[in-house]
Amino acid sequence: MSLVIKSAEPGLRNDLQNQLLSSYTLIAGLDEVGRGPLAGPVVVAAALLDQRSLPEGLKDSKLLNAKTIESFSAVLKEVLPGYKIVAREPSEIDRLNIYQATKQAMLEALEGLPTKPQAAISDALPLPEASIPVYALVKADQTQECVMAASILAKMYRDSLMIAYDSLYPQYGFASHMGYPTARHLEALKQYGITPIHRLSYQPVLEALLFHREHLESWIQTATGIQRLNLLNRALKIKKPSSIFCEHRFLGSVLLLKKAVGL
Repeated sequence: MSLVIKSAEPGLRNDLQNQLLSSYTLIAGLDEVGRGPLAGPVVVAAALLDQRSLPEGLKDSKLLNAKTIESFSAVLKEVLPGYKIVAREPSEIDRLNIYQATKQAMLEALEGLPTKPQAAISDALPLPEASIPVYALVKADQTQECVMAASILAKMYRDSLMIAYDSLYPQYGFASHMGYPTARHLEALKQYGITPIHRLSYQPVLEALLFHREHLESWIQTATGIQRLNLLNRALKIKKPSSIFCEHRFLGSVLLLKKAVGL
């Protein structure tokens, strides 16, 4: 069961959560980090919450600096009755699409908790397939402490991964922008092409692959026929490439893809 709640009164910070805690003794918060980046996984966390107190000052992870996120993450891992973190890699995002990859990760995180909660609150993402009631509350990461806790755990995990990737691919600046499509990241794509952690289903990454002919030729050699066809179909949906890419190189790569799939 999944109930979508479109709004919450700003002044009643934890009203829904408190109501649920009066009905259920154990609930879970669900949140994701990394739907928008061009590189790296999408990460979901499920955080169990019972009647014990949480650290003061919890907020949505987007409103906290890196040091505070790290501090909160360490405390939450000590005080929460349980938590589960699940990552979906770029290949899965490309295969399923970001919405479905996030949804599957949420279900896996929820089912992977050490103790099964009686209900859960997600940040606006309905989960009718879940085995327990899930309340999909818009802006839950700003109003519900259990979702804030999940947000912090997911953010800490993903940021640590991207910092590690930065040491492998230092020219992209992953440690500063975490894979989001900043001007620096787009310029690096133009200059250096893509990495194994980039999402080919995202247009700037696809354009970068098409722009770097040698990378495309290498990718074609290892790709399956279905992967080649999927990439061609995505390329054909691009009506006009971004201004940072040369259109004639884009068209030449589309012709190369057509040849690779036998067209």
